[in-house]
Amino acid sequence: MKASVKCPECGAPMSTQVTRCSCGWQKPDSPKKSAADHRCVYRPGERRCPLPGTISPAVHASERWYCRLHYRTVGDPQLGEAALYEAEEGYEDILAEYRNGRKYHE
Repeated sequence: MKASVKCPECGAPMSTQVTRCSCGWQKPDSPKKSAADHRCVYRPGERRCPLPGTISPAVHASERWYCRLHYRTVGDPQLGEAALYEAEEGYEDILAEYRNGRKYHE
């Protein structure tokens, strides 16, 4: 029987040998703190969402911040990938909407 743990971010069950979850959580490489990174934490493989992280699922706002598009897709890799494509293709338009104070794609 394989040992399993829950993802610290979304609570999904995963193997103890897994270093990342479909919600975007990744096992930290080292215990040291790094410089602040304000981008969305969604990262499937080598690609990472370019949008600013504006929503945290944690009550005390941990280091996990998602953009509006990826916060809605936590736990669904297919929707997450579609949102990543949308963020990459519409990056300038989405940021313009943020700057103008209007909601983008609710």
